Amino acid sequence: LYDVYRTNQRVYFHPGDGASDGSNIVEALQEILGCSAEGSKKKKVPKHMLCTVRFLGRVDDEFEVEAIVPPRSKTKSLTDGQGARVIPVAGYLELRQHPTFTARACAGEAIVRRVPHEGPAETTSDGGIDQSESHYDTSHSVGEVEFLEKLRKRAETQGQSLARRLQVLPPMRKIAYVTSSAEKFHEAVKCLAEYQQHITHIPDLKPQFTTRLDPEKIIDCMVRYCYSILGYSCFCDITWLEVEESTNGTTRYFPYTDDDENSFIRSTDAYDLNKSGDLMEKPTTFQVEDNFGKKATLRSLVAYCYSTTDTSSDALLVQLFEGNLEGRIIGEKPEGKLPPPTPIRYRTQSAVETKLWNNIFIPDGYQHPISDLGSSTFCLGARHLPFLELAQNLRNHDAGSVFEVHVTVKTPSNIEDNPITKFAAACENVTKVIDSWNQRIDGQSKDQWSNHTTVKPVLIENDSGETPRQMMTASHHVGTLENVHIAAFRISQELAKRGYEVTRTKIEALMSNKGIPVSDEEALLLSPENYFEFHIKLRLPPGFDHDLLQRLAVENNAHLSQNPMQNMSDGWQKRFVNLRMYSVGKETAVERLNGCIKSLQTNGFQIDRVIREYAVYDSNVALDKGWIDKA
Repeated sequence: LYDVYRTNQRVYFHPGDGASDGSNIVEALQEILGCSAEGSKKKKVPKHMLCTVRFLGRVDDEFEVEAIVPPRSKTKSLTDGQGARVIPVAGYLELRQHPTFTARACAGEAIVRRVPHEGPAETTSDGGIDQSESHYDTSHSVGEVEFLEKLRKRAETQGQSLARRLQVLPPMRKIAYVTSSAEKFHEAVKCLAEYQQHITHIPDLKPQFTTRLDPEKIIDCMVRYCYSILGYSCFCDITWLEVEESTNGTTRYFPYTDDDENSFIRSTDAYDLNKSGDLMEKPTTFQVEDNFGKKATLRSLVAYCYSTTDTSSDALLVQLFEGNLEGRIIGEKPEGKLPPPTPIRYRTQSAVETKLWNNIFIPDGYQHPISDLGSSTFCLGARHLPFLELAQNLRNHDAGSVFEVHVTVKTPSNIEDNPITKFAAACENVTKVIDSWNQRIDGQSKDQWSNHTTVKPVLIENDSGETPRQMMTASHHVGTLENVHIAAFRISQELAKRGYEVTRTKIEALMSNKGIPVSDEEALLLSPENYFEFHIKLRLPPGFDHDLLQRLAVENNAHLSQNPMQNMSDGWQKRFVNLRMYSVGKETAVERLNGCIKSLQTNGFQIDRVIREYAVYDSNVALDKGWIDKA
């Protein structure tokens, strides 16, 4: 960033080594800003850039260059009050790479006026007179003074923005999930994918209770006890099943142990966890046969305990997040027009003989129990919404407000199969559901945080990897990352209802979003799971040199893929050159991207477009193993 001083339309530069006159400055400005020198016959001048640059001479150790700026009534840039646009500094940032001179400077969106020299004039070694106030017009009207002060403050703000963001941005902290269930831990890691390197799996640390407590009090005591043992932030959960009885209202069934949700404690109000005390109820076998088809609800409480000081237990804070999942117990007879929901084994065995109560509970809108939904379970259980709320609580930034969501489903590996037609129909149905979704989130209706959303089908074929063929959705959303995260899971749930197994949910922010890390220092303060991703779409003729393209991709640490749905009938095809970059800021990422683009263009490849994104959530980056590996 540089100090570039302005007097009316004149700009002053401090010359670097080897600069004998101002011609090189004019040439550099012409090249960088796309403008022409005075008297030049060059006619093509971008409207948003300078119209004319003229070298006026040298004052002491500075070059004086006059920049004539065309007035633009619709520009969003600041003006000097007379219709002339203030010169943007963005173009001058490139001057630091110039070999023959540097610009003297302060940073900002606008160029600041030259500060006149104070004190008596001094004679230079060559007999010339050093700079004095007489060299510059220092008189300003009241409006000009206010305007220049505004420019100065804007410049200071721009120059300090990075430092301010780095100071305000809290570092990601270590956190423990206290549970003896490996399945629940893996579920949490997928929902909290941004923090998977910071989450530690800790076996149960349960306190001994001597009295009955409500679930809310139980989970509060549990998480505080865990914090007292661990000494750092942690969370735990409790999940129970509520079954509606025809005569006695609702009956609660709690798990006897965290990792054995097959043995239940039957209670109509509350329960305790003291297995050796007299107040402990004995485990009750939940007989599926006695509850076929009954309406039920899975309820979950997640408690997060942390300290603002990390030194005193008196400063502990606990947040509770609640999730509910309505459904029914499996039954022998189908309900409504649904087919028989479960395999025969569920009709003859109790929950104790099966694996967890996910085997006996069918969520509303689904045809099978949770355990039959494969890899989709992480986005539809009773704990998923509390985990998403916890993720937002842990998140140290928001990369709003325009995002793209991709939900990948299990795809037939046989390349002869063409599942996209059926999947396109499913996406069309999901679009209708999402558009009619009026559920309120944080007091705001869907229509207040997201416009019409079209869920499109995409089929990607990677050149390598363990899962080269991936079928996914693509949809754009407007809102906070928290709300878009919920919307992404809603799309995942709708696909699971239609028989698709969700293997990945991914959220990408636009490069222009406000929360994108600019510098490498900023990137290191965010999640190490976040990454920049660029897709360079090439338009390739029949018989193109695939070996050359592959070699260039390897040289630029890029990877090839294609969308077979976009191939053209005349033999031309479109392919992607993909780059993924972790732990770097936007500046570094764009520099590497430009290097790859230059390499492709130099070798004659025609670029159709470039897609620039920043992934802020990826539930299963391992799906790309063997194609793009994180290392």
